Amino acid sequence: MVTIVKSSCATATLMHRIGPPMVVGIAFHGSTAQPLGEFNIFGKFMDAGTLERQLSFITGHFRVVALSEIVRRLHACEPLPRKTVFLTFDDCYAGNFHHAFPVLKKFGVPATFFAPTFYIGSDLPFPLDLLDAAVKHTRLAQVEISGIEGASRLDMRDDKEKLQAAITLHSLYKAFSADQRESFTKKVVRQLGFSSTDSVPFPGEHTLPMTWEHVREMHRAGMEFGSHTHRHTILARIPEADAKAELAASKSLLENALNEPCTLFCYPNGGYPQDGNERTNELVRQAGYSCAVYMGGGINLSSTDPYFIARECFGQNTSQEEMAALLASAGHRIRALLGRDRSPHARSLRAAKKRPR
Repeated sequence: MVTIVKSSCATATLMHRIGPPMVVGIAFHGSTAQPLGEFNIFGKFMDAGTLERQLSFITGHFRVVALSEIVRRLHACEPLPRKTVFLTFDDCYAGNFHHAFPVLKKFGVPATFFAPTFYIGSDLPFPLDLLDAAVKHTRLAQVEISGIEGASRLDMRDDKEKLQAAITLHSLYKAFSADQRESFTKKVVRQLGFSSTDSVPFPGEHTLPMTWEHVREMHRAGMEFGSHTHRHTILARIPEADAKAELAASKSLLENALNEPCTLFCYPNGGYPQDGNERTNELVRQAGYSCAVYMGGGINLSSTDPYFIARECFGQNTSQEEMAALLASAGHRIRALLGRDRSPHARSLRAAKKRPR
């Protein structure tokens, strides 16, 4: 294993030394004191010890800069630095304040936290985490989710099937508007055997959002905050007027809380083109944001469009071998340069390849 990791690190170093300079975006989500165990959907809740090991690996091989600096360079058409990454945390879970924030301070590195502002200070679990808890604690071995287009039978006889059921519900949930999601959550909770959302066992402190005081304290310490829409809404799937309202509300709340312009934006879910695309990017720009951040690809070059910034997601189960491979980005570069990758970040790679040096 050590040999594999060293080889991957060497590849990462080489890939960042040859060709055009590139910056890799890294995305995290929630943070906990201890590992949650197997029922951790997509490994999105990372314990502090694992985060510390991952940051030790990252800072041992790369320089960490703030996302705002990358965005500034892209707008100014300045070259990006080599062997560099930026760190982001989506959703602003309170655990990020209690567990990730101290680790970031220990390493002396900046990070950007993307806030779905409707939930900040609400002291309520995020709806997806509530659905996960309902699946985890249901006594039903099987249920037919009826009356919902695209829904189907969910088998939940063991933890493995429950994990798959939760993933299915995640996909269904994200297809709805914010108002439809509330109805969907209530309906699914009842069909899973609970009388109401209040009767679902509390999913845990790690599922609660930050308070505004958490946000301000972290900001004073040098952490950045950006918009993740107001209600964690998938902008590409809602009417334009609703998307504009989401962008404006989130921006206004963050600016009032931090007393400075909010210029950083990140798409919930972050897929292209189903979650964000050229049309929604224009709405983001018109709202006064200087960038739009996606999920997937991870590579950002000096030619990258600031409204198509890419990241790779690191989770609880991301191994050092996987981290090294993701940071090397060799596979993405090869697929992109061969024209086999159609994602937004791939266009930047192909453009850089054609540009005279």
